[in-house]
Amino acid sequence: MTKIELIASIKADLVAKGVNLTGPCGAFEITKRVAWALRDEGIGLVAKNASQNGCDANGERYAIDALMMRDGQTFDILVNGGGEERNGVPIPGTGNDPAWQVTGAAPRDSWRAPFDVDRNVDPGPDPGPIPGPGPEPAPTPGSVSRADIERILAAQAADTARILAAIQELRREASDLGKTLLPQLIAALAKRPG
Repeated sequence: MTKIELIASIKADLVAKGVNLTGPCGAFEITKRVAWALRDEGIGLVAKNASQNGCDANGERYAIDALMMRDGQTFDILVNGGGEERNGVPIPGTGNDPAWQVTGAAPRDSWRAPFDVDRNVDPGPDPGPIPGPGPEPAPTPGSVSRADIERILAAQAADTARILAAIQELRREASDLGKTLLPQLIAALAKRPG
């Protein structure tokens, strides 16, 4: 089963159970279950601060439609998370379309362990912060650290986005130029002596 199929299956199950999937916390109903299903792959939830769009659960605020790996790699898993709104009121049955799109990197300390929302068991006291991967080994002369690699990859992603935007702009300009130059060329050829 692909990740998109998994997301669609979890959403369909929630719809069949009559769970409200509208608004930010409706989208999070799907997201937190997908995180739990993928926990063995290192997938976790994305912590947000109080001023960011999110849903509160277990005393924390979480992204409503994104998951992340411990290394910070993030994935958008719902298109139009929470659905459409009309006059600030969510419209049932819209949005929350399954996706699996790489969205970049988030700070590693934003990763939160998934939790099982479908078990009626007291989770007990909070075990505290999840330990990180530990200190990076000291680089050997001529080696590149993980942080350097992440910076390089982020810079390459930004460069790629700029290049793609420039290509799109050049295509638009070429199309506009063709619309202008073609009539001029035809007129000039028509004026040429026989």
